[in-house]
Amino acid sequence: MNRLREVAEAITAALSWFLLLAVAPVARWRRAVPETPWVISGHRGRIYEDNAGALHDYLCSHTSQPVIWISGSEAVTAALRAAVRPTLRRGTFAARWAIMCAPVIIYSHGEDDLDAALILLRGRTGLRVHLNHSQNHIKAGEYHTTHYESLTGLQKRLFEWRVTDFDYILASSERERANFALSYPHRADRILLGGGAHCDHFLQHRDDAPGQSLYYFPTFRDTEEGRTALDGVLRKLVGSEQLRQWLVAEGLTLHIGAHINAAKHAVKVAPPFVIFPVSRLKEGIFDCQAFISDYSGLLADFLPFDRPTIFFPFDREDYLRFRRLYVPYDTFAHGPVVTSADQLIELLVSNRWRDPAPWAERRQFWRSEIFPTMEPIYAATTYRTIAALVSPRQVG
Repeated sequence: MNRLREVAEAITAALSWFLLLAVAPVARWRRAVPETPWVISGHRGRIYEDNAGALHDYLCSHTSQPVIWISGSEAVTAALRAAVRPTLRRGTFAARWAIMCAPVIIYSHGEDDLDAALILLRGRTGLRVHLNHSQNHIKAGEYHTTHYESLTGLQKRLFEWRVTDFDYILASSERERANFALSYPHRADRILLGGGAHCDHFLQHRDDAPGQSLYYFPTFRDTEEGRTALDGVLRKLVGSEQLRQWLVAEGLTLHIGAHINAAKHAVKVAPPFVIFPVSRLKEGIFDCQAFISDYSGLLADFLPFDRPTIFFPFDREDYLRFRRLYVPYDTFAHGPVVTSADQLIELLVSNRWRDPAPWAERRQFWRSEIFPTMEPIYAATTYRTIAALVSPRQVG
């Protein structure tokens, strides 16, 4: 029975856009009705941990704005429905109708957060607002990459057509707005201050007492070579008897975060090593005594905690063959930098990482650059920014 239902849903999904386009005038009329819900999603609806999830939570908890989450995860769907928050499954007829009618569609990565077909419907939807999934201060993307600059002719045109598009993208600070302008130079006039909804979560917990853990969150690698190198680093860490004994003696656990695009790490672990799923990302951040990462935007998000941060770009040279950074890595690093598993193990067991004093001035500089205010008002500001865009426009 379940299999028949899946087949029926697949056929319905394939036909749905043809049916919806036929009644597009009705959808345009619905967009002008104040009670019509906005739609929002992030990471293709697979997790609820980023800017999109934070804004959705704020809208549901603090405003009367109708909003629907487009979910690509059974776990997320179940959790939101249990909280009595309107949720539709990505790719269904109902979700697509909601998208067509929505005065505002909001996403954290790209239009395909909501539906893979939206790239074909540009100009036929409500206001498109791009939030970005986290702070945008380290690794660049889109037009500000060595990959884009290597393209020519049809390849470049195809890239430009496929790149994330939006009517507006929201930045949380002037520095982030400047970064976005590098990645989206053709949309520089559509980059507005008034974003960063997820910053509230970190600011609200910045005074929490840390638990007995360290949190290592490696960034997803774009190439097979990069993923193989990361696998080797993880195996060396969890296989280190020296590190294991030190963790046990200190009463610490090393939480290893799994990136959403990697699903899970291949390496097998046992205490005091624990693989942390992406659904527990914020828990890992809030609890840790020190945060370890390489190129993740979480390195900026972690600044309010004023706890030790360890920078671990073990493959920087290879990584930068495909990526570009907004600032030189060592300029941004506000903690010790190590470039191999052996160096990381030595730093940890020496306990030198516990003293953040040598980087206090640099941490304060980047905190002031990245957080215009240390008050948790970013979700409210994000909502007001979008609402101000919608009211005079009456999107249609």
